[in-house]
Amino acid sequence: MDFTKGNISKSIFIFSIPIVLGNLFQQMYSLVNSAFVGNFCSIEELAAVGSVYPVVFFITSLILGIGNGGSVLVSHYFGAKDYNKLPQIITTFYLFFIFLGIIVCGLSIVFADNIFSFFDMTPQVHYFAKTYFQIYMFGMFFSVVFHSVISILRGLGDSVTGLYFLIPANIINVFLSYLFIVKFHWGVVGSAWASFISQFLSFLSIALFYRKHIREFKRIEFKQELSILKEIIHLGLPTGIQQSIVSLTQVLLLFLVTTFSTNAIAGYSAAVRIESIALLLVLNITQSLTSFVGTNYGAKQYDRCRKGLKASVKIIFLVGLATLLVFVCFPSSLMALFTSDSEVIRIGKEYIVIDGLFWVLFGVMMCFTAYYRGLGYANITMVISFLTLVLVRFPLAWYLSKTSLQILGIWISAPVTWLLTIIIYCLIYRKANTKILLQNKKSKKK
Repeated sequence: MDFTKGNISKSIFIFSIPIVLGNLFQQMYSLVNSAFVGNFCSIEELAAVGSVYPVVFFITSLILGIGNGGSVLVSHYFGAKDYNKLPQIITTFYLFFIFLGIIVCGLSIVFADNIFSFFDMTPQVHYFAKTYFQIYMFGMFFSVVFHSVISILRGLGDSVTGLYFLIPANIINVFLSYLFIVKFHWGVVGSAWASFISQFLSFLSIALFYRKHIREFKRIEFKQELSILKEIIHLGLPTGIQQSIVSLTQVLLLFLVTTFSTNAIAGYSAAVRIESIALLLVLNITQSLTSFVGTNYGAKQYDRCRKGLKASVKIIFLVGLATLLVFVCFPSSLMALFTSDSEVIRIGKEYIVIDGLFWVLFGVMMCFTAYYRGLGYANITMVISFLTLVLVRFPLAWYLSKTSLQILGIWISAPVTWLLTIIIYCLIYRKANTKILLQNKKSKKK
């Protein structure tokens, strides 16, 4: 897709559709898997899966955040139509991701027991969480490499190809989860192995696709240039750190939740799974905005960058309205998909309703984040995330959880932080004129 011309809102929306569909299948698997675990396994196993989610989110956020740097770099050169350097960037990015995946996934498996010893879990929940996590992280390596190729394709304006690999992989995942959990009664171990197999198959299929397209460029001599790697890290590391800060906050919030009860962990686990559907809509639209801004920045069409931000905010308002209607009107029905325990449903219901009421704030916040990321100014988002999440949200959640609000105070801390972040972004957008940022960036390249 050529982002440098045509209707802006239409371009962003159309580009986001395949991403939404692909991730929707992934999240539908996640929901179905949680439903299998919640209805055919114990409360302890459901709590274990919920405990693993923030930890996995933290690890993948760091890796894929760095990957976004490669995607932004690809979109910059693609927008500038510098086709001679693109193959070098793509190959360096791909090989770097393989190395990164081996290191991070390997360390995660080795230190799994230490990671979950940090949380205040019962011995049974700890055992299930550690076992599930170790098996899952074996497959995570294949998922990391798979998403590196997806990031490259999106940087090139192609959001459709990845859909052809994501849908079959997630259908296989659902089938295997049903087989291993419901029929074979393997519990959370069966869920982990189902993920491992589907991740490997998706990796194998896209690796063959990548190899085929590399052959189309065989006339070009690929060289891993250190300067390219430095540029990828320069753009990607702040994004990786920023996304890791977001996920680290989730881990810290989980720590607060575990101080209440196993039912609280289970309710939080199910609610987060439901939230993930609304989350993917926001993240996929903002991913499209990052690609849009990156391409137009490379093409030096700076006015389209700003118009892209405004168009995305309008789309996000519609998503926020839809989320509000579903989450506020049907919270009990959504929670009932995962458990029949009334206390677990009550806890998860409170989380979902608060999310729904203020979800548009989260969406607008993510639009600003994607905008500056597309410009190559991920440092801004990194600093803001640290200030608002580590220094505001977690302390606020901890304080409110000690009041009469108890666990409800943890949920309330989210919209307060979202609103504060938007205010900061708006001040930056108004006072530090975007044109100045772009001019400074341009002068650095000279």
